Amino acid sequence: MEEYHVFPKYDVKLRLPKEVYFPSDDSFLMLDNIELPSNSKIVMEIGGGSGIISIYLAKKHPEVNFIVTDISYQATETILLNHRLNNLCNPFDIICTNKLQSFHKVSPDVIIWNPPYLPSDATSDTLPAFEKNMFIGGRKGSEEAYDLIAKISESNISTVFYTIFSSLGWNKILVSQLENESCKAEIVKETKLFFEELYLVRIIIGDKNVK
Repeated sequence: MEEYHVFPKYDVKLRLPKEVYFPSDDSFLMLDNIELPSNSKIVMEIGGGSGIISIYLAKKHPEVNFIVTDISYQATETILLNHRLNNLCNPFDIICTNKLQSFHKVSPDVIIWNPPYLPSDATSDTLPAFEKNMFIGGRKGSEEAYDLIAKISESNISTVFYTIFSSLGWNKILVSQLENESCKAEIVKETKLFFEELYLVRIIIGDKNVK
């Protein structure tokens, strides 16, 4: 059953079933700190969940086209519902797919992903599939994010990629490992929680310049 929620700070209304990720500290870290380059035309969000991040950014940037994906069909239905609930006027495509698998010629100016970032443990395999997809990022916790960064870099597109890492599976001194000749990385913001620290990382790939 869906529950209705209002997030006044972001002027966003949501209807959410329990199987879709409820916005939390990692979501708010992104909402408060992601900046779109001034010339952005296309923004892609991977694993959109409730849709709150793209809906908020779409309200701030009505001139920008949004593509929002999620591997969960229920999540994509939820994003569509919340898109209508918030009366957005932007072009806003919602696609059920796994990360970038359905895209070959799209070149987003910005890609956003709040990934699963918790390390797996002995209890991980007992989680329902939807919870495992939402929370577990691999044995160390950061494998899912590293895999996508590599795929974006190999795709020869120029983009700005925002993602989240957790101190439970990553150390901020490793940010330099995300860099190569075509990638520049920085920690935009970090927040300390009771049991972990979260890091919002921005990676500039190719010749994309943040203005």
